[in-house]
Amino acid sequence: MKHFIMSVLELFTATLLFLSATAAFIVTVPFHLVISLLFWVLTGELTWNIDKSDTMRKLYGK
Repeated sequence: MKHFIMSVLELFTATLLFLSATAAFIVTVPFHLVISLLFWVLTGELTWNIDKSDTMRKLYGK
């Protein structure tokens, strides 16, 4: 019985970890892509590092 409970707990933990990792991937990757595409549309340059873009330098004098 103890072995059964442990295996159920392991399965539950593995499923939870998989779901949280999948959710994190779904949330972060498209969100980052949307920000990058938005900046590309606004500035005419596709940049992954928003801080170093020309627009940010003009706006904030960096």
